[in-house]
Amino acid sequence: MQFDAILFDMDGVLIDSEPVHNAKWCEVLKDHDIDIDESSFLRFIGVPDKEIALEFVSRYGLAKQPEELIGIKQAKYKDFLESGIHPIPVLTAALKSLNNYKIGLVTASCKADAEMVSGRLDIGSLLDVIVGGDEIVNNKPHPDIYLKATVKLNVAPDRCIAVEDSHSGILAAKRAGMYVVAVTNALHHPGLAEADFVCDNTLQAIEHIKTIAECFK
Repeated sequence: MQFDAILFDMDGVLIDSEPVHNAKWCEVLKDHDIDIDESSFLRFIGVPDKEIALEFVSRYGLAKQPEELIGIKQAKYKDFLESGIHPIPVLTAALKSLNNYKIGLVTASCKADAEMVSGRLDIGSLLDVIVGGDEIVNNKPHPDIYLKATVKLNVAPDRCIAVEDSHSGILAAKRAGMYVVAVTNALHHPGLAEADFVCDNTLQAIEHIKTIAECFK
């Protein structure tokens, strides 16, 4: 099978932001006198903020609504987006080497955050589409977000490769009918095994994709 498009997740794939998300949620809980270890957030990798907030409200009996918690966490996270992200030349070069494909950024985070990240990384001109979790009703692990990207790109789902780092993201892409490459980032959680190929990082994922292309020359 030949492929026409590569769809990248954002958090943990294009930027090393998962630890930052965890830290900001810890800060939110700390404001409510709740101490939780950041390692406890491993199972939340790739999970939308709405689901995380709902669980915290339920588990700890918080008086705030989930939307309020998300707003507080997002305000804390925005500081990182505005000052903690810089262009990564080796990543930019790797993305440019995929010039035979349409390129998309598909994230459970909101589109505004994704656009800010693409701008900070200086890769906006390399992207053919950006789809955020706030643009669909059912976020990952549902396939909706990936299917929306294929419609925007006018590409069949089975001619797309998704690059993910979370179980929910892998499920979303697989349910959409895509070939999935998982990156571990040294976090070898069991859900990654459901991908078609597993590697250490995004640069290795891109090299694997180029190897696939060589097979069809």
